[in-house]
Amino acid sequence: MVQLVEEFFQKYGIYTFIAVMTLLGFFNGLKKPIKKYYLVLYHKYKEYKKNKIRNKFYDTISSMDFLVWSNELLSLIYSERYFTEIFGMKFPAYYISCDHSYKYSEFKRLYNKEEIPFEKYHIEKNSLTTSHFMHYSIKEGSLKDRILRKRMISQYKKIVADSIKYPYLPGYMLDRYELDKNKRIKHIYVHLGTYQQNIYTSHILEYELFYAYTRTRGAKIDVDQVWKYLPFRKQIHHNNSIPDILYSGINRYSLLGVQMFVMFYDRHQKEYVTLLLKRAQDVAAKPGYYQFIPSGGFEVYEKELNFNVAIIKEHFSLRKVIFREYLEEVFGLDEFKCGNLLKNTETTYKILNHPEIINLLDLIESQKASLELMGSAADLIGLRHELSFVLRVDDENFSNKVFSPNDEFTHNESCSSRIRIKLSQIEKLLEGKHNINPTSAALYAMVKQSKLYKEIAKNNFKKRVELTS
Repeated sequence: MVQLVEEFFQKYGIYTFIAVMTLLGFFNGLKKPIKKYYLVLYHKYKEYKKNKIRNKFYDTISSMDFLVWSNELLSLIYSERYFTEIFGMKFPAYYISCDHSYKYSEFKRLYNKEEIPFEKYHIEKNSLTTSHFMHYSIKEGSLKDRILRKRMISQYKKIVADSIKYPYLPGYMLDRYELDKNKRIKHIYVHLGTYQQNIYTSHILEYELFYAYTRTRGAKIDVDQVWKYLPFRKQIHHNNSIPDILYSGINRYSLLGVQMFVMFYDRHQKEYVTLLLKRAQDVAAKPGYYQFIPSGGFEVYEKELNFNVAIIKEHFSLRKVIFREYLEEVFGLDEFKCGNLLKNTETTYKILNHPEIINLLDLIESQKASLELMGSAADLIGLRHELSFVLRVDDENFSNKVFSPNDEFTHNESCSSRIRIKLSQIEKLLEGKHNINPTSAALYAMVKQSKLYKEIAKNNFKKRVELTS
């Protein structure tokens, strides 16, 4: 019976179904039980519609036709010089190198937590709520653009809202990179925002491209015509040059991310390997895409609404955020959110004193491993930057560890041996695959230029080497 009813409302629509059920209820004196029954089915139908919208969106943006179309459009807007060519493909991502490779001990030179602009948030007595983050002014644009943006947010919420675990978690949004005369990063400036703000001003740029694609599909790309379907990107570009947009987080909440390319000598396979996984289908960003791990957002690592100025300063640390992601995505550990406002260092203390971190720091100290920050990679789709690190471990005992990624990745690939990919085979494995996270592609391109990679590539990654100063 239930199946027949569901087939009816899927075929004729929920409102026709409600009308028929209401009439039946009145005529048969069963208004109350009928009402209860069709309300249950109404919610099931709404869920069905939401899944239908979500599936259409992800099926479309992962199709080769959409990828070709969006790459062509983005190359016309930003030029192909901001694309990364690797794995036999061109990815809409670019990278900016640091003025030199920053070793672990030098990370603090790139930022100053006292430069977080707390004065903009009108904070009183060290209290801080998400309402303080609404200071950021974004130009409204025309009435038509405002209406379209509102409609897009409504539709996009149906796709991603259920995947957002902590919408009000504060994070560090890119304000701008200070570059040297060679256009290399020498300092990082941030402001504050929430994950939800990042989703609906940066991540939504991908939905906006999907929206434009569905309305111009089959026609030759005319950038001037397509712009009318891109109200979010249009407001980002308003009176700003391309470099201003690509080297900053102007006119959006652009959550900084971190990603790290891990390579280590595997004593069983007798060569260097890396860690690669496929993202799960139920995550908010890039479901089903291949990605090097670890990778994640530069956020306050606390319970969602438990934070203050001291905690935000304490968590603004490159070493703490990359170690957190290392523990979370490489070892599947997620047990550090203390939620203690009085002891603002408790969470970070637990991270820095975890046995896996102590072991890694011992390897770095004894020059059996090296951790470096190479620069920043960003994709042209969401215009978000990810600070990009490389870790090389030469101690063969490291390969005895059991790697167990978290639930952001497909469970059937969480076996320790399945995620280890030989460096000598990585390019062959990923050759021609279009479902690779663009910033992961840019990360690999940066790694290939690093000294740590070149030293082990000399022997086709098969000979264990020692670090050189």
